[in-house]
Amino acid sequence: MIFELLNESDSKAEIPDPEPLQQALETVLAGEKRVASSITIILLTNDALRAMKAEHFGMDWFTDIIAFNMNEANESEIEGELYLSPEQIRLNAGEYGVSFTQEFLRVVLHGCLHLCGYEDSTPTEKNQMRTLEDKYLSALELGQH
Repeated sequence: MIFELLNESDSKAEIPDPEPLQQALETVLAGEKRVASSITIILLTNDALRAMKAEHFGMDWFTDIIAFNMNEANESEIEGELYLSPEQIRLNAGEYGVSFTQEFLRVVLHGCLHLCGYEDSTPTEKNQMRTLEDKYLSALELGQH
């Protein structure tokens, strides 16, 4: 899998090491029995990500991640882009009482689950995704990737 991390935010905020981010992606892909040709993580400012959410989803509010699956429906390999706001992730980490790195990894796991076809539009879907995030975050923390 080709993995890229691009910092397009104007922030010099702490950015996690790319290696654990790639391990997070690989953990989800292996667990979901999926293959990716490439996944790019693009870091944006809060305002840029909010504008993107409004433009593409008609929802004008802050978010921590937007995931785009770039391949055709009949393609078996995932090609995706994950747009993240380190600023929003840091705010969420404080709200949830977890480290910035742990929350960053959870958001990457969440985005990869979206690339694998999971949705979070309903309470049931949100619970399913949260359960999978917890499973994969635990696997990462135990070094089971």
